[in-house]
Amino acid sequence: MTSRRRTAALLFICIFLTSSCKRSTKRRIAVVPKGQSHIFWQSIHAGAVKAGNELGVEILWNGPPLENDFSRQIGIVEDFINQGVDGIVLAPSNGESMVPVVERAAHEHIPVTIFDSGIKTDKYVSYVSTDNYRGGVIAAERMG
Repeated sequence: MTSRRRTAALLFICIFLTSSCKRSTKRRIAVVPKGQSHIFWQSIHAGAVKAGNELGVEILWNGPPLENDFSRQIGIVEDFINQGVDGIVLAPSNGESMVPVVERAAHEHIPVTIFDSGIKTDKYVSYVSTDNYRGGVIAAERMG
């Protein structure tokens, strides 16, 4: 699945899960990558914006400059929770340090979709990632 399709699927899941809320305003989905400098995250950003435009959703994009800045990522997610966004799509930099903030979002009734890397809690609504083993099998078959 391409990054853009994966992002569109993540946004659809968040929108679907928040559709029971009655609002007259545009839904706001926060997308928080591990970092912003790598081309992978830039493609995720482009896919999120495209999917948001197609689905009529406002995408709020923010992430730390570097992938190892756990405390900055926590602060970003906390800011989005405080803003009362309709959903959060998160690629956790660290599966342990992000647990309290994801559990806080769940407590605040903000659905969280985890992508790219796992997290050590079950307080999210969905998890999307690449099957690296299957990818290796496909690569080996094509090389063979």
